Amino acid sequence: WLVLDTNGVLVKEKLNAISAFDSNLPSRNGTYIFDNRIFYWNGYNDTIYSISTDLTYKVSFLISPGEHRWPRSAVSIDPSNLEPFKSFLHNHMEISTIFETKRFFIIQYFYKKVNIALIEKESKNSFMVSDKSETEAANFPCGITNDLDGGVKFQPRYYYVEDDREYMIGLINTYQIKDHVVSREFRNSNPKYPEKKKEFEKLANSLEVTDNPVLMMVRLKE
Repeated sequence: WLVLDTNGVLVKEKLNAISAFDSNLPSRNGTYIFDNRIFYWNGYNDTIYSISTDLTYKVSFLISPGEHRWPRSAVSIDPSNLEPFKSFLHNHMEISTIFETKRFFIIQYFYKKVNIALIEKESKNSFMVSDKSETEAANFPCGITNDLDGGVKFQPRYYYVEDDREYMIGLINTYQIKDHVVSREFRNSNPKYPEKKKEFEKLANSLEVTDNPVLMMVRLKE
């Protein structure tokens, strides 16, 4: 990465320390902001770095290397028989989201199935949420169970702070909300706030499948 001032003059740069390699697969990557620093990652590197306001950088944390990681080599793909390639994808880890809160690292990734890991920074304890099946993944994506109103599972995507309060946000498609309210899971749910369950059902019935995705916001406890 490099930083330029408003006149286009180079202020700071960090060169790629990874040796060149051949690959025919794309790799996901991302950035997030926490504690006034920018963090960045990619699927090929085991290291997540942070950049401070003075443009110094350091290692934030590591993801264990191994055969489960995205390979730094070309992968054979036969269009006439994609089963070996599907098996390859099934057995390799692909990260889609990383961010953190004051208490947790949150990592969403695919490895054999869709998973969400919440890792406590101090204790290193991990809390996992995983899809039970490919069918569930297709209709009701992996997420944290909503036991407040029985609504759709929460899929954490982003984090922000407002007035010293921490929030996680996610997006859910309207068709998933409408599918959920007619599901057995919703009908049989006993949420903490039954009156909110009725409000959620009313919301679902007011939506059209062609409407924009719905923003979900969760305020974290102090």
